[in-house]
Amino acid sequence: MKRLAWPLGVALCLAGCSTGGVLEVHWSFGGKPCAAAGVTRVRLELTDVPPRTLPCRRWNGREEGSLEDVPEGVHTLRAEGLDAAGKVRFEALHEGLYFVKGLTTGVKIDLPPGGGRPR
Repeated sequence: MKRLAWPLGVALCLAGCSTGGVLEVHWSFGGKPCAAAGVTRVRLELTDVPPRTLPCRRWNGREEGSLEDVPEGVHTLRAEGLDAAGKVRFEALHEGLYFVKGLTTGVKIDLPPGGGRPR
């Protein structure tokens, strides 16, 4: 039975263990919430991490989203607020976000108007 414990533990870890940190983002757009700003989706991109587009809606009473398994180290966040047509209406960069395996890095960001290009 001891022989099975190690491979089973590895299999379970591969299926659900975190390999990096977590980014938790609280956002607003020119000081407005999603609906008032006409934003339906938020695109988040970190250095060396594939971009992810999240719905722009309220979670736990706040407008927020998260990315998991962010590699350890210092990253730059590019956030874009997209309208229903997929055009960038708001965008911002946040530099110097430090991630540690198993820990959450939180950032509150107000994206200023900008863009107007399709994404």
